[in-house]
Amino acid sequence: MAKNQTIGQKVAEDLKVMLVRRDSNKTKLAKDLGVSGSTIYTKFLRGNFSTNDLDNICKALNLTCEIKFKLNDSDDDSEQ
Repeated sequence: MAKNQTIGQKVAEDLKVMLVRRDSNKTKLAKDLGVSGSTIYTKFLRGNFSTNDLDNICKALNLTCEIKFKLNDSDDDSEQ
């Protein structure tokens, strides 16, 4: 993740890549989700996605979303 980039902004960037790979765009995604284009554009602009948003977007684009946390201050390399 780039310095000073929020997690939401990183998610938005990653989703933009997935839209291209699925030969889709924000307008099509909005239609598939049954929301307005401005709603989707705002979510991407602000990087403001709820877990429900991500679940619905993943279903619409046939994606899997995985979030991992790893302890940085431990010798234990196990992930949760």
